[in-house]
Amino acid sequence: LKLKNSYINNTNEILIDEYQDTSDIQESLISLIANNNVYMVGDLKQSIYRFRNANPMIFRDKYKDYTNNKGGYVINLYENFRSRVEVVEDVNLIFSKVMSYEFGGLEYKDGHSLIAGNKKYNNNKAIDDYHLDLLTYEKNILDYKSFEVEAFICVKKIKELINNKTLIYDCKKNCYRELGFQDIVIMTSDKNKYETYKMIFEYHQIPLKIHKDSQFITNDVIGTINSIFKLIYCFSDRDYAKENLKFSIVSVLRSFVFSVSDQIIGEIFCNKNILKGFEEIKPELYEDFKKLNKIYKNSDISSLFKEILEKFEIYQKIVYLDNAQEVFNRIVFLESKIKSLRNLGFDLKDFINYIDDSSAMNIDTDFSENSEISKEAVNIMTIHRSKGLEFNVCFFLGFSTRFNLSELKDKIIFDKDKGFIFPYFNEGMKDSFYKKLLKTDYKQAEISEKLRLLYVALTRCREKTYIVMEQFSEKENILQDTRQEKYSSFYDVLSDLKVDLIIREQKTNMDKLNLTKDYNKISKIKELGKHSFSKIEKEEVSLKKEIKQVSISSKESLLIGDQYILGLEDKGTKLHKYMELIGLGKNKYQLIDKLINDKNDKDKILNFIDSDFISSLIILNYYSEYEFIYEDAERQIKGIIDLIIETNEEMIIIDYKLSDIESEAYFEQVETYKRYLKTVTDKLISGYLYSFNKKEFRKV
Repeated sequence: LKLKNSYINNTNEILIDEYQDTSDIQESLISLIANNNVYMVGDLKQSIYRFRNANPMIFRDKYKDYTNNKGGYVINLYENFRSRVEVVEDVNLIFSKVMSYEFGGLEYKDGHSLIAGNKKYNNNKAIDDYHLDLLTYEKNILDYKSFEVEAFICVKKIKELINNKTLIYDCKKNCYRELGFQDIVIMTSDKNKYETYKMIFEYHQIPLKIHKDSQFITNDVIGTINSIFKLIYCFSDRDYAKENLKFSIVSVLRSFVFSVSDQIIGEIFCNKNILKGFEEIKPELYEDFKKLNKIYKNSDISSLFKEILEKFEIYQKIVYLDNAQEVFNRIVFLESKIKSLRNLGFDLKDFINYIDDSSAMNIDTDFSENSEISKEAVNIMTIHRSKGLEFNVCFFLGFSTRFNLSELKDKIIFDKDKGFIFPYFNEGMKDSFYKKLLKTDYKQAEISEKLRLLYVALTRCREKTYIVMEQFSEKENILQDTRQEKYSSFYDVLSDLKVDLIIREQKTNMDKLNLTKDYNKISKIKELGKHSFSKIEKEEVSLKKEIKQVSISSKESLLIGDQYILGLEDKGTKLHKYMELIGLGKNKYQLIDKLINDKNDKDKILNFIDSDFISSLIILNYYSEYEFIYEDAERQIKGIIDLIIETNEEMIIIDYKLSDIESEAYFEQVETYKRYLKTVTDKLISGYLYSFNKKEFRKV
């Protein structure tokens, strides 16, 4: 009570953003400390996190009360400053017909329609028609899945837009410019087909950056760190060790941090006392864990984790992993997470239980692997991921994918309104009438969420929307008050508006779409031939116009299952990895201190970053490990450019070498990179080789 009164008496204002996503618990907390001083901002039409316990009805009910001057007042913001008037008109047309109080949470047409507020667009029209287009195709194309067909249609339209030098209006610069790949986003309701999309786009030489969230806790790296924590705790708690010591030792020793062989692990386990075997076979490591246990007893979990990172040189060992950047980001994220939990009073055992319980109950945190929007590629993401973003041209795929409507499968259910709902017995367990009512309510809530998700999707667009979907059915659609409860996909929603939207339908000529399975034949090998070794060419004949695909690799690399496994002795590779992780950003020196312990390696990186040449550049952007693919005469060339630096005047290519920079093969390699860049930029292009050992640049 004292704490509650302290908040009430010492808080001037409570500001809540995204109020439509408030949960019941959050609302209860705010109500306890509010004192007629809460300012809420939100949009019920954008409430899309019901699966995270958001309750949009909190917003709806409060909006209704405040509109009637009960408990507060409303400031309505109807203007949309993102989109052209045509985009706004399309959004209003669709949702005035399908979003209602029962399905969506509000009567869209009764005071919730958008108004186009960006006046800059009014007098700046580069094309005749900015209304949405439906790019449709025939259902059940032989040998092709719908998602493949949609990807090919999307590629065809994107190529058309780029080749026709389509103009878009840049509101920030108040001028027209040509549409680029970076202006285009593809949105889907799920991410299951992203790898196929990427292959199809690569086949057509269109760069595609995938944005997706992965699970944070259920990950090998986090599992390894947790096993290290468990092994430390085993030195303090014998009962805990009885249950967890074996698994912890195996997990820790096998991990990328220690890479101990199974033979050595087997010798440890030959001892009846496993901890004693650990001490005898790996005495130094055993002592390290004993010391860490003492640190744990005398400090907090955050300090312990910092000591683990330093003692076992975890950041330095990340460099040798194929997914070094992802692992690095995960551990940085984990550092911040541990600090937050420490501030909540978590000790080592609490943290271990937190990870174990979260994993056991499938409660996880989404971890963003690719957060930045690419400035050089088409971006693809889920609709949820797109929230808060905006793009000039938006493509939507997967509208025929059926909604994943959750079902109430548990026998006993608790509902905050109806209380506990039990089954009844009549020749077996049967659902009660109340559960059937609850199922109806749940379905209505789920479909409402999908309609709001569609609203979020269609309002991301500034200039032009393309929806790729199956052709409308020939049967007539009759709008009825109960039709929304039958929606099972976004296709169903648009089919309900067939009369209004059919004039926007552009049927695809399947004979001219050039569907092919050849995209599967493009090798996924990533070119790693940027080190100081002789060049080896790997040629692979593709069925696409008999084009040869050429990749360049190092002779020190081992090809296993389309991936390169690098030897740890490859110094050149290690320096490449350092540069990929460090980059040329503002925090480069902090990253150098965190990642590199070896003084020689640190000096080599600093010599490059602090060189007169790099220091003299006014850098607008830089691109590390830049992947590309393009056709040159009769060859299809895939590669990765170590570093591209963009200034106002030019694009500068830098290819790292360990020592030698006089090889003709290296010159040709950089010339190839220059030829590629000329196809994507009008800026001047220069190329350099850089020797880490000699501290020299060689202009090509």
